[in-house]
Amino acid sequence: VDLIVFFLTQKQMESIGPQCTPAKAAYETCFNAWYTGKFLKGKPDNECDGLFQEYRKCVLGVLEEKKINLEELKFDDSIFTKNA
Repeated sequence: VDLIVFFLTQKQMESIGPQCTPAKAAYETCFNAWYTGKFLKGKPDNECDGLFQEYRKCVLGVLEEKKINLEELKFDDSIFTKNA
């Protein structure tokens, strides 16, 4: 619970595009309230999907404007597969 309180009290990061930051903030606020107030109490129905879809649409638009193709990005998972 202390970790959850820590994350909920941190300043929210900006989105990839400033025009998406209000949608990001609305979604994060909704998600955090749902997660702590309902999900952790056994009520898994996420009420924030509409806000997520709005934010996602904005982010995808910014990626398109910046000509960033997600399919061309490569995730380097080698840090997870190296033997210690």
